[in-house]
Amino acid sequence: MSLPAPDLPTASSVPSSQLTETERDALLCDQRASVIRDAFRALRERQRVVLALHYFEELSLAQIAPVLGVTESRARRIHRQALRTLRDALHAPLGLAA
Repeated sequence: MSLPAPDLPTASSVPSSQLTETERDALLCDQRASVIRDAFRALRERQRVVLALHYFEELSLAQIAPVLGVTESRARRIHRQALRTLRDALHAPLGLAA
């Protein structure tokens, strides 16, 4: 069950100079979450499955491998590639250091 998003101003609806610090922080957090969601959705399906099972369901890569019908080594490569793809996709939009 997901909770409805609070009614926050959007970047185009209110000049940033009129927002409180809390509203600016909330807006920035919302924008970052959107960038992360988009980057996650852009991953290949197998990469999304591996990350979801590993980080949200807390399964080991050895446990994930049979779910995908691959070896543990292949599951590790998929995991590593997914993280690299996410890092590369998020580097510029989130202003992360190299």
